[in-house]
Amino acid sequence: MSYNTLSPQYAQKYSAWLYRDVPKHCIPWAYRLPLLLKEILYWAPDVLCLQEVSEFGDLEAGLRHAGYRGVFLQRAGRKDGCATFWLVRALPV
Repeated sequence: MSYNTLSPQYAQKYSAWLYRDVPKHCIPWAYRLPLLLKEILYWAPDVLCLQEVSEFGDLEAGLRHAGYRGVFLQRAGRKDGCATFWLVRALPV
């Protein structure tokens, strides 16, 4: 499974321009994180690749209890990066 998580910094910075039709209460990370975790856990992929991740700790905490482990690589000169998670029982690395 692969998702662009829309880094909170970009969501806020570009909300008036790119996301003007999105209700304001849907933009904050605190609103989107539980929905994202719910979607991921519903599908329960063996491997999960995420882009525009700037809140790795939140994602890791939310996925750890479901048996996932993950790594994060920050983009050069940016706060965000990519994260890869895997289901340990499926891929015991």
